[in-house]
Amino acid sequence: MTTWIPILNGAGFVESSNGLEGHLFISRGANMDKGPEENTWERIDVTQFGLPPDTKCVSLSGLLVITMGNAPGWQAIAVAVRSPSQVEATIKENYCMQAVAGTGDGVRSTASTIIALEDGAFEWGWYTSGVGIGWPEKAAIACNLTITLGLR
Repeated sequence: MTTWIPILNGAGFVESSNGLEGHLFISRGANMDKGPEENTWERIDVTQFGLPPDTKCVSLSGLLVITMGNAPGWQAIAVAVRSPSQVEATIKENYCMQAVAGTGDGVRSTASTIIALEDGAFEWGWYTSGVGIGWPEKAAIACNLTITLGLR
């Protein structure tokens, strides 16, 4: 039998590189440099945060944020997820979430996906393209995703 496992308040999950409870988190360009490095896959083991070992997949939901500075042009952020054995899957070619903003603009884009787990884990990564990071001249970006459900 298939069962969805609700994660109360989106909590019960800690992203390893920044210690924020309940979130996969990136922030660059606005007095903060948090989260995993760009263009790097990071493995997330969800079993250590209370999800059962037989969990088949999880649902991720949240926001992608871009605040543009003064530089003319555009900025994008994209996020990719994969099962750990999908080593051929690159971040730039397999992203499933994206936000884009133009000069003098900003965007707050909702994002969600479902990712299959292998041995209770998945991998995620991100990249940017455009004018560059470094607000207020260039852009600031952020990503805040939470595991909202698990499927057994």
